[in-house]
Amino acid sequence: MRILYPDVMKLSVIVVNYNMCALLKQSLYTLIRACRDIDYELIVIDDASTDRSATMLQDEFSQATLILNTKSLGMAKARNQGIEQASGEYVLLVNADTISGKKTVEHLVDFMDKHPDAGGVGVRMLSPRGRFLNESRVGFTRPWAAMLKLTGLAKYFSKSRLYKQLDENRIEEDEFGVTEIDVINGAYMLLRRSVLNKVGIMDERFTMFGHDIDLSFRMRLA
Repeated sequence: MRILYPDVMKLSVIVVNYNMCALLKQSLYTLIRACRDIDYELIVIDDASTDRSATMLQDEFSQATLILNTKSLGMAKARNQGIEQASGEYVLLVNADTISGKKTVEHLVDFMDKHPDAGGVGVRMLSPRGRFLNESRVGFTRPWAAMLKLTGLAKYFSKSRLYKQLDENRIEEDEFGVTEIDVINGAYMLLRRSVLNKVGIMDERFTMFGHDIDLSFRMRLA
């Protein structure tokens, strides 16, 4: 278990890439801009891309810690590589095709500093055309709700919208504020390192999808 000290770095930003060279370049520039007033480190894992990603990273982002895999390990395992290298109080997981707003990271870190009971936080996401993405807030589906109720685990979700219809479990476009959620979307996921120390990192059996749901569930139980 990793022990944090008072002088620890504030934030570790982790990006996993696979054949998204052009999108990755844009994403990293916006992340660097968004972190300019934060004590942070940038860790990029290239999961054995076959495009120019590795060369681009070495040429244009020398300030980043680069992990270049020789074979593809999948999203969960590649993210764990970054988490194991991270030294920040907070860990921000960002998809390689995600654009950060100028103040997004600053607002997230500030929120976590002010809410020590929060294990993690996500964001209100928009499509390239500015359309609200329902994936910003998703609760557990009805089969999940039934399973949790039958096993007695539902008691850990007292503030959840767990038992409502799936469409009702999504935040509406005009609801812009802060709300408690069941699942933090892995596209932009800020996590408290002390919570990761307690619940563990990504389950590597989820090679591409589902690791964010699994981790959110374990965080809820903790």
